[in-house]
Amino acid sequence: MIGETTYSKYKFSCFIILVVIILFQCTLTSQKFKFSLITSSPHINSNNEILIGILSIEPNLSLRNAQRKTWLSSNVFDFKFIFDNVSPGLVAENDQYHDIVFLNASYTGKAYRYGEKLHLWFKYAMKNYPDKRVIVKADDDVFLCPEQIKSRLLQPGAEKIYYGWKHGNVADKNIGYNSRIDEQFVGVGHDLVQRLADSDYCEFERGKTLSMSSVKRLKQNCSDSLPDTNYGGTSLGMWLGKFDDVMPVFDNDVLIHYNGPVYTELSTRIANHEKVNVCSDFYLFHKSSEEEMYELWTQYLGSL
Repeated sequence: MIGETTYSKYKFSCFIILVVIILFQCTLTSQKFKFSLITSSPHINSNNEILIGILSIEPNLSLRNAQRKTWLSSNVFDFKFIFDNVSPGLVAENDQYHDIVFLNASYTGKAYRYGEKLHLWFKYAMKNYPDKRVIVKADDDVFLCPEQIKSRLLQPGAEKIYYGWKHGNVADKNIGYNSRIDEQFVGVGHDLVQRLADSDYCEFERGKTLSMSSVKRLKQNCSDSLPDTNYGGTSLGMWLGKFDDVMPVFDNDVLIHYNGPVYTELSTRIANHEKVNVCSDFYLFHKSSEEEMYELWTQYLGSL
């Protein structure tokens, strides 16, 4: 009995020691995560006037690296890759590149509460980089021409600009749920972003349906806060639709959206390594693969 009791105490002691070790490691990991959130980044240059947040998911490393090696390497923009939450793999990636922000989002999943991610990004941008004239949210499959996009974003009145590829009638300058810029690349002026960052996010659950009745319920339940349609583009359209001093700039002619009329033709020509007048005929190519980004960047550099 004495032997069994001693052995039981020994096992219990080992268990306690193991728990302490695990808790200690978790504390160190947590501190590392926290540190990675506030690490200064060589990609943040106070002389640049545009800050781009590129929404990504962990498996898309090849797309992120393609952007890092192509148009982001121009140093025309300050940028951060933004993620819902922290993970060991992303911490290791940030240790290498120092260009990641974790939003600590309350909601995750495809096409769910993207409005919250956008609002968190705006709040982060205003808190950490309040001097930027334009804040952009982009996708990790976008290729763009740095100098051309910079020129379009930093036009007179940039502090209230709403820039990108518009769904619906381009001639209609009204802004709302059905008249908004696609979230694959949307630039918003500092003054507008500050207002949104200072606003409350609405927790009202829209649900998965896309009916206009659900949009009406959103407006009713979020009249004094920012509704979330589950998509960043329509959410932002509703948010900015409340203001009467927004400067909309719709560049559908030079921003190639994957639902646009010339996307398929361009994609085929790029795949065949044909010259496509990149940064002359168009300034942005949506749904780019990493191979397409490298091809477009090679053509762009060859045209300089």
